[in-house]
Amino acid sequence: KASFNSPKPDCYFVMGLHYKKILKKFYPGVVKIIGSLRYDTTKFKKIKNNEKKRTILICSTTGDEDSIISQLNMCKVREYNFIVSPHPSHFESSIKKFENNFVHKFSYYKDKSSIELMKKSHLTLSGYSSLGFESIFFGVPSIRIISPNHPYFFDLKDGVYNITDHKQLNSILSNFSLRKKQSIKKI
Repeated sequence: KASFNSPKPDCYFVMGLHYKKILKKFYPGVVKIIGSLRYDTTKFKKIKNNEKKRTILICSTTGDEDSIISQLNMCKVREYNFIVSPHPSHFESSIKKFENNFVHKFSYYKDKSSIELMKKSHLTLSGYSSLGFESIFFGVPSIRIISPNHPYFFDLKDGVYNITDHKQLNSILSNFSLRKKQSIKKI
C-alpha cells in the first residue's frame, strides 16, 4: 500500500529569529537561521537623492494595501509626492484599490522596479513587503505599518521603524526633513 505522507525533514533553514520561534511551536527538530538568500547576489549602494520635494514610495504586497491606505488617509501629508509600487503579481488589483480608496494624489510606473523608484524616494512605506527592509541598505529610511489585526512574519528589530496607528505615522511625517539625513528612530 502506497504512503502519501511527506517525510520529516532533518533540518529547516529560516530567514530569522521570528520565523524560528513560529516554526519551533510546530516542529521539534533542528531549525537554523541563515538569513535571506536573495541578498547574497545583490549589490547595495547608498542612493543619493537630489529631489526637492519629499517623495514616499509605497511598497505594498498581497493583503497589506488596506492597512496602508487607511493609515495614510488619516494623515496630513499634502507636502509629499506618493509613488505606489505594488508587488508585480497583483499590480493591477492593487493600483485599483489605491485609485478607489486612497484620498491622496499618487503616481505609479508599471515599467520601473521598486528599486529604481527608491532612487527617487526619500522614504519607503510598506506593510508586509521586504522592500521596506531592503531600502535601509540603500540608505532610504523606512516605515512599516503593522496592523494589530493581522499576524506578522518579520523581525520587529530588523531596522525598519514599525508603527501601529496613524498618529505615530503623522508625527513622523510631519517632522521628517530633507535638509539633513536623518534616521526615523531619532525623530
